[in-house]
Amino acid sequence: MIVTKIMKNKANYDIYIDEEYSFTLTDEGLYRTKLKSGIEFIITEELNDILKEDEAKRCKNRALKIITTSAKSENKIKEKLIKEGYSEYAIQMALEFLGEYKFTNDERLANNIAQKSLRNNNSIRQMKQTLKNKGIKKEDIEKTLEDINEEDEIENAINIANKKYNTIKNKDRAEILRKIAYTLNYRGFSYRAIDKAIQDIKSKLEEKEYEE
Repeated sequence: MIVTKIMKNKANYDIYIDEEYSFTLTDEGLYRTKLKSGIEFIITEELNDILKEDEAKRCKNRALKIITTSAKSENKIKEKLIKEGYSEYAIQMALEFLGEYKFTNDERLANNIAQKSLRNNNSIRQMKQTLKNKGIKKEDIEKTLEDINEEDEIENAINIANKKYNTIKNKDRAEILRKIAYTLNYRGFSYRAIDKAIQDIKSKLEEKEYEE
């Protein structure tokens, strides 16, 4: 086998063997392998070990870059690294590195996402789906939602109902209640939360009718 080309690729080097792309190396990896264009070489156990370690290093660097833009769950980081072609070993080393230095914490991430969702007046069902979409593990989702009770959801349902009411309050009573119920149901609120919100709107409608 002959190294036919070594091409700089951002911070790394793409190695071409017999005119075809074969693998990528960091500066350190290129130095350790002593590969140069035009040389003939054979795959040895030592070379395989260097390639394995070098890929793990590149994978760690890539994982760090992934989380610089926004916090991500381990599952989402893993999905991205798999998609980019890193080996199972390299990905495992990268995830262990992130965990060791506390760059990832799914429980903390899940809690932050849930609190933000709560502030946005979402239902518990919406929160659960959001956490699932973010790649949060089932056990972390369940643990996070333990801290959010039914009263929180009822309060959110009432807030959503009132926002909707303010946009349709000039319509007739039946249509107002129907549209609000549909909105809350669509957003995944529980039957009890919807009922409490509808009762709140009914009280407003009765006050309005009394004033008129």
